Amino acid sequence: MDQLRVHVEQAAMDLIGRFAPYGQADLVGEFAVALPLTVMSRLFGLDEMDRLRLPDIMRRIWDADDAGRAADDLVRLMDATVRRHQQGLGHGPLTKALVERPGGLSHDELAGTLVLMVGAGSQPAANLIANTVAELLTDPQLHADVMSAAVPVADAVHHTLWARPPIAHYPPVVARCDVTIDGVTIPRGTLVLLGLGPAGQRIHQDHGRPLHNRAYPAFGVGEHRCPADQHALAIAQTAVTTLVRELPDLRLAVPAEQVVWRRSPFARALDRLDVEFTPRSPVSYPAQEGTPAWQQSPGRSPSGPTSTAPSPRSSGSWARLLGSRSRGTSRRGR
Repeated sequence: MDQLRVHVEQAAMDLIGRFAPYGQADLVGEFAVALPLTVMSRLFGLDEMDRLRLPDIMRRIWDADDAGRAADDLVRLMDATVRRHQQGLGHGPLTKALVERPGGLSHDELAGTLVLMVGAGSQPAANLIANTVAELLTDPQLHADVMSAAVPVADAVHHTLWARPPIAHYPPVVARCDVTIDGVTIPRGTLVLLGLGPAGQRIHQDHGRPLHNRAYPAFGVGEHRCPADQHALAIAQTAVTTLVRELPDLRLAVPAEQVVWRRSPFARALDRLDVEFTPRSPVSYPAQEGTPAWQQSPGRSPSGPTSTAPSPRSSGSWARLLGSRSRGTSRRGR
């Protein structure tokens, strides 16, 4: 977990360095969405073109925007990543460890595992980062408490998991028997989409700001609870801590009521989060040994298409169950 925090802080510093001299940014596209994907790209060893394609692929899946084709694109991308590592050409420590594990997974299983990890992990983490920052910037008392260290950033993240959880509806489940909930009967065999977001928001509305209550349903409950909840918390807490530390006078660039939420059937996510702050020179963060040059540079890279090998149909079924979102539009020159 400590190593994960190091990767997240390094990525956060690099991203902040890109927009810090301008005194303005869209924290959704230029920070929150980019950060988990940057970390995963390093751990998985994605090549530059695939890294640049990920944000749009994730957005299309989570927003049900030609999601089937986007899911296939994600599977092809991960399939090509696994092939590179199997040929000894990859540089991702996580993918390398999975490939070299004695008696490990088959090729299809490896590709499916990467699809699952990036699909289920990147977008919720991005949403949690952006939603926490939005909560800080639209709640003057919470902002003052965090900036004065009266309330730790961790508590602000937990508060956001009540007030603005990153996943609105997920996962789909099938009733195994007739179930009656609050006077409504759900017949056996009915497909049900769990409203994790509305459930948390209802409790939050009834009980105010439960800063120290960790019983939110945002990660699910019971035996089917998300197994990576601590990793998601570590990513969000480290990202937000680094952001408010480096840009302490961060503020909204538009009125709070003009902050726009994305229309998505699954995600509780901002379309963009325009902020202003005092311009500052970027501070370089030491790159870790073995990090490819394209991942070390704080500058922008041109995007473009890439070709990947066709993926097995077996891996495609994994991708269709997943979703994520990204937005990378720059606001330079507005």
